[in-house]
Amino acid sequence: MNNLDLNKPVTNPRLSELMAKAKLVTQDQAAFNEQMNLVADEIVNRANLLAIAGVDDSKITDNGNGTATFHENSTINFHMLGATDGSTYLPLYTDWDNINMDPIVNSMKVSAIVMPFEQIASMMTNNNAGIVINPYNENLVITKDQIMHMASVKAAAGGVATEEIQKNTPIQLGEPKIYPTTMVNSIVAYAKKNKAINAIHLKLMQKEGQLLYLLIVDCNGNLSDVTQGIADAARPHVPQGYGLAMVPITDRLGQQAADNEAFYVKKKGLFGF
Repeated sequence: MNNLDLNKPVTNPRLSELMAKAKLVTQDQAAFNEQMNLVADEIVNRANLLAIAGVDDSKITDNGNGTATFHENSTINFHMLGATDGSTYLPLYTDWDNINMDPIVNSMKVSAIVMPFEQIASMMTNNNAGIVINPYNENLVITKDQIMHMASVKAAAGGVATEEIQKNTPIQLGEPKIYPTTMVNSIVAYAKKNKAINAIHLKLMQKEGQLLYLLIVDCNGNLSDVTQGIADAARPHVPQGYGLAMVPITDRLGQQAADNEAFYVKKKGLFGF
């Protein structure tokens, strides 16, 4: 969980400031993308948002400090917002001032559940189209695909999210002079067990003075699960002084970088599968 002091009310002043700035630059796509990268980084690494929920009072114990203990078999029903196409979004709030803007507060007793990013990502089921932050104020919509991408970037970076690389961000790509053999061998051993992985390429990337081993991943299925597994295999063997990043081969950067021979390619069976 992101750092949270249970003795203080949940507020996210930095996130609120970044979202307000994003609204001011919506006409400038490059500036908006840059600002949204900062918003995403804040959500992933530092923010603790609030969700409105209905709970069964008989199944919880008030701890007397603004927190409560949920007992076994307790249920939580999260307040959702519906879109015109029938999809649903999870509304999240930066603070109680924004929760109080929701009309549901005037119609029923509500509770607030603190939601760090990991919990938000875990709730992106097939029925959820994404999240809406402060729907009656900034009304920032982040789709399920964007949430999953943010989660995969965080996993690929070993638990610390990095900003998405935009076309105006200066980077250099090349072949590593020091080949990370131990790291690659560990990744190959994992990839052989995960049938969703088709191929993995390796490049050296320099971004804003930082050297990173860039893995370009060609896979089927859940990208977040695949990158998490690769990150777990690679992390103990990343050479000192280097970072680790991953992109899917379907991304613009992935297509650009995957111009060399993959160090892992899934072997096909007799009938080509």
